[in-house]
Amino acid sequence: MRYAEPEPFKDGTILELVPPRAFIEGVRDVGFEDVSEMEIACLMKVLAKPELDGAIILNEFVLIMENFGVPTLSEEDEYENDYIPDSDVENTPSYKLKRSDELAEDKKDNDQKLDALKKDDEANINKDK
Repeated sequence: MRYAEPEPFKDGTILELVPPRAFIEGVRDVGFEDVSEMEIACLMKVLAKPELDGAIILNEFVLIMENFGVPTLSEEDEYENDYIPDSDVENTPSYKLKRSDELAEDKKDNDQKLDALKKDDEANINKDK
């Protein structure tokens, strides 16, 4: 992230720190322009570390977002093109037409089965009377 500053610690860990103003800029840059002052204050209350002059530990923020189900950018790239068709056949107009015919046929079969079930239900109701 262009707003983060790597901060090496004595134990060898490197934390990426984001100053509060840069974090807010980053949030707005990714499309959250209408974040209210109250929402910003709540975010800063949770994320800012007073012992680090109010900086946000990017590594921790990423972990929090992952816990909420938001994938990291590297994960998004990995899964972006998961589906690989066997061939280009699926993209041809004749394949799409054939597939739509199959779906229509399936719908017709399902409708017939549903009608048969309804008739059976009616016959059972009439038999119970």
